[in-house]
Amino acid sequence: MSFKSNLTTQGNPPTEIPTDQFDSLVPDKQVRRELGGVTGQSVWRWDTGQARAPDGWQPPVRIGTRKFRPRSMVEAVKANLMRRVAP
Repeated sequence: MSFKSNLTTQGNPPTEIPTDQFDSLVPDKQVRRELGGVTGQSVWRWDTGQARAPDGWQPPVRIGTRKFRPRSMVEAVKANLMRRVAP
């Protein structure tokens, strides 16, 4: 059985990938802005473990030289911070 015939016997690949299966990535600059103007130095300390990071903080996803965070992580961190300051 050749490779080509193996592909045709297993069926066609899906034409669309559901976007709800993937989490969007947010650039670090926008994450800092959404967290109330946190400085890049604070984010670096959270990433390297030199300061206590907010609950739910995860390491960045690196694409080239830029850093991104999953949208779900950003929303979880914001909710945890709000829970901490709300009475």
